[in-house]
Amino acid sequence: MADSAASLAGADGEVTAATRLRVLLPVPLPAALDYRAPGDRETGGAPPAPGCFVRVTLGPRRLIGVVWDDGRNTAGDDTIPDERLRPVGEGLPTPPLPGELRRFIDRVAQYTLAPPGMVLRMAMSVEAALLPRASRRICTATEAGLAALAELPSRGLTAARRRVLETLREGPADSAAEIARRAG
Repeated sequence: MADSAASLAGADGEVTAATRLRVLLPVPLPAALDYRAPGDRETGGAPPAPGCFVRVTLGPRRLIGVVWDDGRNTAGDDTIPDERLRPVGEGLPTPPLPGELRRFIDRVAQYTLAPPGMVLRMAMSVEAALLPRASRRICTATEAGLAALAELPSRGLTAARRRVLETLREGPADSAAEIARRAG
């Protein structure tokens, strides 16, 4: 990847290094856009490598894009000053897009005369697959619940609650919807 380093003054006047990244977004633009990579002080590591999925802003929208290596030398193409570049929001915990697929996307875009972002959109058509899985709430019987179930004259325990506690005692922990289905 050809990236250029420039000096930026931080809020406290300290000079930090910024790296220009090319990010291809799944929108009908003719090329990847330049963004400012987070510095070592912000992330504690290196900037995202080509192929990494990142979340960036484009106008009022937040989009998922791919750090792109399009072979251009951005050092000689600094039409936008580094101070005006928007930073990369966050890296996503997904495997990077392989170099072969990135080159294939570029070739398909050239062959079909389509914007490369639209070809990328087809390659990453399910955005939910790029995001981490949502946490799932699991229900299990607690000691207090099992003690309430063991009481013979069950005070405050309705028939429905008793069925749910019996289901939890007899079977494995599961989601609330599955427990309700099994308890009837």
